[in-house]
Amino acid sequence: MRARILSGMFILCIVSATFRGYFEHLGSKQLGYAVQLACAMAFVASLFMFSRRTPVADYKLNAITIYGLFLVSALSGTYVSITHGFYDSWIYVAVMSCYYLIFFVFASYRFEDIARVSFISGFSVLTVALIAVATLQQQFLLLDFFPGSDMASMAGRIRPSSMTGSFLHYPLAIAILCFILLQAYAVTHRRALLALSVAAGVAVISSFSRSGAMILIFSLCAYLLIGRNLAARVRFFLLAFLGLPVILLLGRDNTYVDRILSATEAGGAGNSGRLHQWGVAFRMWSDSPLLIGNYTGMVTNVTKNFSDQGSMVVESGALQQLLSFGLVGAILFYCMFAINYRNISRDHLWLRAMVIGAALQSFIYQSVEVFPFMVLVSMAPLYSHHLTLRRAVQVSEISPGLAARPFGRA
Repeated sequence: MRARILSGMFILCIVSATFRGYFEHLGSKQLGYAVQLACAMAFVASLFMFSRRTPVADYKLNAITIYGLFLVSALSGTYVSITHGFYDSWIYVAVMSCYYLIFFVFASYRFEDIARVSFISGFSVLTVALIAVATLQQQFLLLDFFPGSDMASMAGRIRPSSMTGSFLHYPLAIAILCFILLQAYAVTHRRALLALSVAAGVAVISSFSRSGAMILIFSLCAYLLIGRNLAARVRFFLLAFLGLPVILLLGRDNTYVDRILSATEAGGAGNSGRLHQWGVAFRMWSDSPLLIGNYTGMVTNVTKNFSDQGSMVVESGALQQLLSFGLVGAILFYCMFAINYRNISRDHLWLRAMVIGAALQSFIYQSVEVFPFMVLVSMAPLYSHHLTLRRAVQVSEISPGLAARPFGRA
């Protein structure tokens, strides 16, 4: 019964995190955000209500980091409210605080009743649904009642939103799901999971998303660096070394490949504006209190989505946190990703690589406020522990004497 309840709450959480466009179609963007936050908090609450739990070894360090984030965020929000009279700064503080809490819970506890929760099935069905809807939108101009698709910026090519509510959110979610499924394949050796992971990678490229492609590229490079099996790393390197020229050759004058490669060109579409915004952001920070934020809630789309206040963007999650919460807040924010990484099993290299890739990508693109991005990344330690427990349960069913063997990091 516990597993069924937790499975239901988990599925509700990941569906709501990636189906904002559906709720927006029914009501409003604010409704979509409210449902996402409510379902995420409900899943966290269900873990405490229906699962036994033990703190991880570095629980106190995790708690100090998160409490520090809460404190710096509150100080920044208070400072901006007093000095600028901008009280909507608390909207951004509240949203980011929800992310802090989710990251902390998933990385700081081992929930012992999640072995039979339907993580793999849930992630698989979600990936199929997102890709299917995006394909119908992009190739057949169907399901266009879901908001957020970019219908014309790529020379008439459609950048689909699927059900996420934004053509910027869909590729981020599907890129992260690519590695979640790849890790499931590495554990279960089910070829269907490998095929679905490859399909997710292809979907990222075909969506014309450079931000999603950055997660793929950074994560693959991270996997190459952190892998413990030298032979596997060499094979991976040789495959990349031999495959890259083929991709570039076949991709000559290919719209998809040209789009991805344009991310490295200063004059590429949108890049000049991004570089300009980065310069503006550094100048704004240099004129601020430096250690805490001077523009909390002013350099994000979150405030605009929840209120009538205008806001700007700086085209970088790292710079967004620097302006919002200062140097201390930005450092602690990325320490949160480090906590996430440390509490993933050392055996689950694809998940660890994904967290590195997602964190690095956020320095270039403004993804730290994207709900599916933050929720799916935050789940990596929880999912890793599920895979470890799942394997232990399977072994115990085959040979109870082997069940006592340790699996992954405690």
